[in-house]
Amino acid sequence: MKWSQWGAIACLAGCASVAQWSPAQPCNNGVCKAVVSVSVTGATCAVTGVVPDPLPVSGGANNIEWEFDSSVSNDVRFTDQGIVIAEPGSQFSQPALQAGGRKFKWRDKNDPSPSTPFKYTISARNGGVSCTPLDPTIINQG
Repeated sequence: MKWSQWGAIACLAGCASVAQWSPAQPCNNGVCKAVVSVSVTGATCAVTGVVPDPLPVSGGANNIEWEFDSSVSNDVRFTDQGIVIAEPGSQFSQPALQAGGRKFKWRDKNDPSPSTPFKYTISARNGGVSCTPLDPTIINQG
């Protein structure tokens, strides 16, 4: 086998793993999606990441929906206040826990303004155990 063939095989393997974590378009048709990863080890758990971070919101008002990565155990759920936006002001409304705790939604007004960042906290639990939270960012781009 030639080196170019090995390179193509390596690229295909790498591309497949990257595509799994990279939403092509975070916002489409009024909905922005984010995928949350959680690590569970024994009796401990932690929210370990969200893709994308920061979450760019563009194209006017959108619902933002967070869901767990498909590899996250079905025992993991968002808490009642699974996504807390530090300073929502008038930009964010209608927080909702959905899909039996596997999904969380906020409405983002996303008023036109120069790239405004909003810090938020993701909180989850594994059965009765609280997971270590994560503090990523939303960037409203108008």
